[in-house]
Amino acid sequence: MNWKSVIFPVLLAIAGAGLLLSGSGIELPSWSLIAKDPSAWFVILEESDDRDLDLAVLLQNKPWRDSLVERQISFRVYDDDQPEAASYAKAIDERPAYLFVSLTGKVLKKGIAPKTAKQADALIAEVLGK
Repeated sequence: MNWKSVIFPVLLAIAGAGLLLSGSGIELPSWSLIAKDPSAWFVILEESDDRDLDLAVLLQNKPWRDSLVERQISFRVYDDDQPEAASYAKAIDERPAYLFVSLTGKVLKKGIAPKTAKQADALIAEVLGK
């Protein structure tokens, strides 16, 4: 082993320790752990009797709903009492919720339903890449 192959890792370790100890730190790039799947379905599941006001406003936002069609995003809203919602209801605990489901039935991402079009679009961009 020559001195050049030893000195670089040592200098790198010293520089890294200096950054950590200085408190300034470094900013790591954000990587999405989700492989984008543009064919997945965006599903919102709710108990319509308990519909949240923010979700109601989002679902009645015609320009946003039209943009889903324009971007060819497969989108559905289900009440958790509907027979079609049974498999989705098993996948989540809280309501209202969203799921992104691949064509093979795999849940790609799930969580509390977005409250704004901006939040929904951020999720769509992350999971579907659209």
